Amino acid sequence: MQRLFSDGHRRAIGLGMEKATMQNLRSLAGVLWILLLPHLAPLAQAQATAQYQQLFSLAPGLGLVTAMAVDSTGNLYLTGGTESASFPATPGAFQTTFGGGVCYAHSGPPDNTTSSFPCPDVFVIKLDPTGKTIYATYLGGSDLDEPTAIAVDAAGNVYVSGSTSSPNFPTTSGAAFSTSAYGSNGFITKLNPQGTALVYSTLLPGVGIGTAISLDSTGAVYFTAVPFFLPFPTSPGAFQPTSNAAYEPVVGKLNPAGSALVYSTFLSGSASGPDGPVIAIDASGNAYIAGTALVAELNSGGTALLYGT
Repeated sequence: MQRLFSDGHRRAIGLGMEKATMQNLRSLAGVLWILLLPHLAPLAQAQATAQYQQLFSLAPGLGLVTAMAVDSTGNLYLTGGTESASFPATPGAFQTTFGGGVCYAHSGPPDNTTSSFPCPDVFVIKLDPTGKTIYATYLGGSDLDEPTAIAVDAAGNVYVSGSTSSPNFPTTSGAAFSTSAYGSNGFITKLNPQGTALVYSTLLPGVGIGTAISLDSTGAVYFTAVPFFLPFPTSPGAFQPTSNAAYEPVVGKLNPAGSALVYSTFLSGSASGPDGPVIAIDASGNAYIAGTALVAELNSGGTALLYGT
């Protein structure tokens, strides 16, 4: 599929992912590695450095890491976007081939030029505590797919959220939203611990950016997202059932099976543009949301604001 973006629209959908040279990507990977290496056991650093060189420096398809998570045993989970068919996907991974088509970016005056680039896929990588690759997989369709957040549960299942413009983005039967009438949607995808299959994958209809996720002990996913198209489905009794302004974020809870929204509500004032708030959950299921000029606590049912600034 061919897709045209103005610079501003691409910023909104793509979170500012600009066409980068491989030198820039390797530099970003190097910065990440400098941050990670001191946290590895000393005896593992040589092995991990060799693995890093293979994965980040020598593999031309890695792309840009946008989020990471660490589990209780020290395994590292990375997600980001790649525009390359050379990404080092592991045998047996969920998606081993690049799915992206051709996208176009248009620069405004005075240049008024159009450039093409491969539409990026999401990637997900799991590294063990020594830096060895456990799995690496693509996740995406034929258009623009970009992740914004990653989380891991106690069983090693991995959750990724982001935005997609792909009409064939991988979704699962029985998901809350397996199809959408909109050209841009959010997504929440759960990968099994081996990275070989989807546990579930659902769209968030009309969402331009799925901004943040947090998990509770049951495996329910709490999310924030920014709809580009309205109406977004909200739940009965929601704290704020309708949007009052453009780019007003949604706060929601997806059940552990990924098959239905437990609740969803708009939250006024938590964003002033296409960058949404972050979210955290306490043991009671209350959601804490921080965004532009706002810190708020939403009750466990999504029906009332316990406090807000």
